[in-house]
Amino acid sequence: MHKSIVVLLLFLHASVFSIEVEYVQWGIMKVFSYNNEKNETIYKDCKVWGNTSKKWDWKEHGTSHEGGIHFKDLLDFIDEVDEVVLSAGVNGVLEIPQQTIKFLTDLKKIIHICRTPEAVKLFNKLAKQKKRVGGLFHSTC
Repeated sequence: MHKSIVVLLLFLHASVFSIEVEYVQWGIMKVFSYNNEKNETIYKDCKVWGNTSKKWDWKEHGTSHEGGIHFKDLLDFIDEVDEVVLSAGVNGVLEIPQQTIKFLTDLKKIIHICRTPEAVKLFNKLAKQKKRVGGLFHSTC
């Protein structure tokens, strides 16, 4: 295949596939994925990375407001990202324990911690810049 055709195909692939997060209101997050058409998925809490999103089930690894985000909640995407956006909730109630921060720094990941509305804006900005970013988003507290 001719080199310019390969470059064009790579450009088209990169521009067609994208993802965007929206904080709608207390208890509702929307994730829009674009793959030739716009798809919308609604979550209470979600994990988002690359072209993927899924429900963030706090019971899976014992995440709680007081105990904070368990580092195992990052395992779905940690090998696919360079930066991680952690939402501390709308009011900043969700804690980020030192164990989780250490896990990320040991892997040399760039860490961003902010309240949900700011976390969403930052994630979307990084994703639009084609950064390898993943995020955990909590829609309440």
